Amino acid sequence: MKRIILCLTALAMMLGHVYQTEAIPITSGLVSHWPADDDTADDQSGNNNDGSLNNGATFGASVVAKGFSFNGVDNFISVPTDSSLSFTSTLTIAG
Repeated sequence: MKRIILCLTALAMMLGHVYQTEAIPITSGLVSHWPADDDTADDQSGNNNDGSLNNGATFGASVVAKGFSFNGVDNFISVPTDSSLSFTSTLTIAG
């Protein structure tokens, strides 16, 4: 009985991947993206939510490439107010 359940589970997993024909681009639903790769706080999402580094915020090494470095006291990045940044539903912040 356990062998049948295991085989059915494996088959269901394989069939689930057969019908997946298209990847969702990372920009789908993206509001802003500041990768810091080019030593700027420019938004790469296409929404022009560019930021400005303030009070000595800088760039530094991160897990993937570059990132922002803050002193934990008064460094910050400011982004002008824009309607694309007015959230009315769920919000996900990834880092």
